[in-house]
Amino acid sequence: MKRNKILCAAVGFGLTLACSAALAIAGPASTENGTVVDENYDPYRVEQELAAQVAEAQLKYAPEVKTLANGVKVQRTPQDAGVYNTYILKADKRGCAACHDSLRDVLNNLPIRHMDIDFEGDVDLKVTHCMDCHTYSPGYVEPFYQFGSMIHGFHDSNAFRAMGGSCQSCHDMNESDGKAALWDVVKYDRLRGITKLAASDVEAEFTFDQTTLTDDNDSFSLNWVSGFSDYMVYDDYVNGLKTEHRTMLDWEITVDGLVDNPFTMTLGEMIEKYPSVTRVASIHCTLDPSAGGLISTWEVTGIPVKALLADAGIQAGATGVYYVPADEVCAYPETMELYEKTEPLLVYAINGHDLRYYQGFPCVSFVPGMGAPNYAKQLNKLTVTDEPVEDMYLYQGWVREEEGRWFNKPNASIFYTKEGQIVNVGEPYTFEGFADAYDEKIVALEFSWDNGETWQRCETPDTEIGIWTYWHYTFTPKTEGAYVLNVRAVSESGLVGETPAVVMVNAK
Repeated sequence: MKRNKILCAAVGFGLTLACSAALAIAGPASTENGTVVDENYDPYRVEQELAAQVAEAQLKYAPEVKTLANGVKVQRTPQDAGVYNTYILKADKRGCAACHDSLRDVLNNLPIRHMDIDFEGDVDLKVTHCMDCHTYSPGYVEPFYQFGSMIHGFHDSNAFRAMGGSCQSCHDMNESDGKAALWDVVKYDRLRGITKLAASDVEAEFTFDQTTLTDDNDSFSLNWVSGFSDYMVYDDYVNGLKTEHRTMLDWEITVDGLVDNPFTMTLGEMIEKYPSVTRVASIHCTLDPSAGGLISTWEVTGIPVKALLADAGIQAGATGVYYVPADEVCAYPETMELYEKTEPLLVYAINGHDLRYYQGFPCVSFVPGMGAPNYAKQLNKLTVTDEPVEDMYLYQGWVREEEGRWFNKPNASIFYTKEGQIVNVGEPYTFEGFADAYDEKIVALEFSWDNGETWQRCETPDTEIGIWTYWHYTFTPKTEGAYVLNVRAVSESGLVGETPAVVMVNAK
């Protein structure tokens, strides 16, 4: 009896009745010293029957395996010892991916067009990315703190039920505190069958560089339509509007403000007078969601801003430089402190060719350490100012709520690996991605295989501001099963990524 009770407890879900039935028909019994003895009992029969039942259930309720358009196979739900994940939790039918193969496609098909969220590295748009922008982003999204109302409004209750959905499709209910959390946020705390590894037990190879480039034919562009030049930018992005080299050479740029010798020159004249610089540089959206990928890294060619301002003669008391686009709807500042320790450029070529309109043709400012808004497209003016620094609106990442905590500085993401991707057990698999902290250097990447309980720290010495830190991390799964990787970055001031990038792979 004791052995059979242990079997029932060990096998778990749904098999207690089978144990009881097997005991009820086990055969004649006798009593010796108060202990019931089954004279015909086969000690392995019940165990074998239970094992067969589990095997049958695992086949019937096996996690779904999909083949993506690029041929990659994914299994979003881990295989567990029973069928807890698929039968009890019904994990394959929960979360955004249960209904939507691509949230980006959903956004692009809304009645009112959403800006195109095209992450670098083939990062899938997730609900957590939406939450970052639609929770608290003053100056971008109004109103604040209404993500829940918005997302429930999209999911009309009647239509949702008609698709077979319920509250559990999106949410996880916590009986300990009575709160509902999004399933996609907490699922790895709920699912069984995930192999956890302490950092001290992980063997992996780590490398990084700041030379990996983006294909500029497939670069991110949020395509705000707020000024007259934005319509040309948007038209180029959608229809491939062509630029003219002569227009670039004839483009005029003015240097004014707190300078001794203000002047105006064409870009062609500047190219002839001032030696151009070619280097690798990144442009990073200041509102890039946690573990997102609104970033591009190119080999850029441009005129050093310091050469222009040296001829103009910066006057005493200057506090910053404003980069002004042609429509003058907004001007974007750089403090003199950052200006003095970086090398801003007026960029007119990317990866060896003239800019495209959506990249800012004919000229865009590249300001290391600043978010993408400071990369003023169609720039035609540099203005030196003595405005108080505290009055300048600086884009160097985004602050979470009113608490003064950066939610995306530093930021890190995992590129190209798909959620639930099937990899080969016993064979090395290389993860890759980026890290960036805007005006701070990246000093380390940290990796966790036990849901953040322990972290493996990999140093990234001598990195530069204004260029992403591109990393590779090679790991060999030694046994079959699901593995969940968490990745976060560390900046030179000690900031640690608030929301790690997370991906699960299934080793088979």
